[in-house]
Amino acid sequence: MGSGISMKVCMVTSSFPRYDGDSWGPFILNYCKTLQKLGIEMHVVAPLAKPCKKMEEEIEGVIIHRFNYWPLKSTQRLAYPPGIIPNIKNYSLAKFQIFPYIFACFSKVLETVKKHKIDLIHAQWAFPSGFVAVLTEKVLKIPFLVTTQGAEFFISKPTFIKKIIRYVLQKAECVMPVSYHMYKRAIVYGADKNSIFVIPNAVDTKTFSKSNNNGRSELGIDPDNYVILTVRRLVHEKKVDVLIQAFAKFAESKSKVNLVIIGDGPERKKLENLARKLDVADKAIFIGWIDNKNLPKYYNISDVYVLSTVQEGLSLSLLEAMSCGLPVICTNIVGNPEVVSDGKNGFLVPPNDPNAICERLGYLYDNPNLATEMGKKAAKFINQNYSLKVIGKRIKDVYEKVVNGYSQ
Repeated sequence: MGSGISMKVCMVTSSFPRYDGDSWGPFILNYCKTLQKLGIEMHVVAPLAKPCKKMEEEIEGVIIHRFNYWPLKSTQRLAYPPGIIPNIKNYSLAKFQIFPYIFACFSKVLETVKKHKIDLIHAQWAFPSGFVAVLTEKVLKIPFLVTTQGAEFFISKPTFIKKIIRYVLQKAECVMPVSYHMYKRAIVYGADKNSIFVIPNAVDTKTFSKSNNNGRSELGIDPDNYVILTVRRLVHEKKVDVLIQAFAKFAESKSKVNLVIIGDGPERKKLENLARKLDVADKAIFIGWIDNKNLPKYYNISDVYVLSTVQEGLSLSLLEAMSCGLPVICTNIVGNPEVVSDGKNGFLVPPNDPNAICERLGYLYDNPNLATEMGKKAAKFINQNYSLKVIGKRIKDVYEKVVNGYSQ
């Protein structure tokens, strides 16, 4: 190994930025750049997805190896926003691309491991990356670990994927769920509790930080309005419809308010119709996907962030919002209570309850000083516990445990 390099790791992921500032998996690139600075040579194997055309590239020392998995590149639908699981549910073509994807990814991982003498494979998501890691371990006898983001544990169909996930978690040298709630689910799936390390997603706290610059006008939002923000994939389980219902009720007595919805997905048209039905179409602004580098602007022109989901591992957008000093309102499910202390740095509300969200919105609206104090506590908590520096060191420690233990 080169000077200062302690080991070589291959990160296998189905989600990875396609260009500078892309919102598709930027946290994974941030992990890799952080680990590279900590003396680990990082290689990434990821699918080629439009508009990216680079099969090989290097970003701040991180080496990216991309692969195609379908004869007609423009129709590679499986590993593409909004994600593998919703794509399987909503697009027939995506279902047929599962096994070609696994074969192509496996081939690229084998090539990368052999060529660069990789010491460890880190799979993001138990499927399909984790399954590829299992196959590689069987062929090349190289240890692997898996980060479970949460979506894996909510799969019911197709059943063979659920069985594969169970097999992967049982075979992994280490499983890294992003929350303690996911830790419990990993055990149910057969993971060895002695080999589970909870490592949450990290936030680039330098990029996502509080700014006093109010840029609402340039974003087309009235500077005097009260702005509610959510950043979501627009899929059923994220329950943006519940937030729109809560906003409509909140807006009945507030004229100068906006709901800003960043994200896209198969539910978008349905949600836009709901906003029209509830007579808030002029106040609910659907932005669509935006570059990750532009996200901090929207956090910083907002007054409150709302997460109405009923399915989550640990929401990165929730962490980003808190890092930017926003008070948050989120559902009291899975990993959210591990981050939000009710009444201190945000509010927890029951899932599927627009009235509860509306009531908390009204409380923050009527108590701006308390909202500001909540935001300050939120930012401090994220800086101390979820920064790239903090999480990067924890990941490196796990890497060393796995590699050293595997070689004994």
